[in-house]
Amino acid sequence: MHAMIWVFLGGGLGAVGRYGAAIALARPALPRPGSSQARDLTTLDLIPLSTLAVNVAGCLLIGVLVPMLAGRPEPWKAALIVGVLGGFTTFSAFGYETLALVQHGRPLLALVYVIGSVLLGVGAVWLGHTLAHASGLASTLDAAMGDAAVGGSPGEAA
Repeated sequence: MHAMIWVFLGGGLGAVGRYGAAIALARPALPRPGSSQARDLTTLDLIPLSTLAVNVAGCLLIGVLVPMLAGRPEPWKAALIVGVLGGFTTFSAFGYETLALVQHGRPLLALVYVIGSVLLGVGAVWLGHTLAHASGLASTLDAAMGDAAVGGSPGEAA
């Protein structure tokens, strides 16, 4: 139970860090696909920079923290890796687990894990998006948030 408190506290710090990064790197939300504004976008306009920055930073941090915390008491690992990095980005865990598969001599399994994670993740987003639109929930959310923009990352300014 003690470790859960550390995870909770660390998760709050990580989530605040993620939100801060989204604000610091905020970009306008993407216009609706097919609109005249969408045709004027450059490749750089389409890259969700705050998400990319947070994911790369989280991967760097987990790469530093795991060996640094080896042999340390469990609350340190729980607070910093599961809590802070879990609240900041789960992509760091994905990157570390993929590296661990490669280091354990399972590069093909690592590749399957990467491809499967990306395809299943994008597929799940598509399914959720489709279900939200089919149920009418999406139009309710569009009206609540203003339907002038879609896209962007969670926490990014619209």
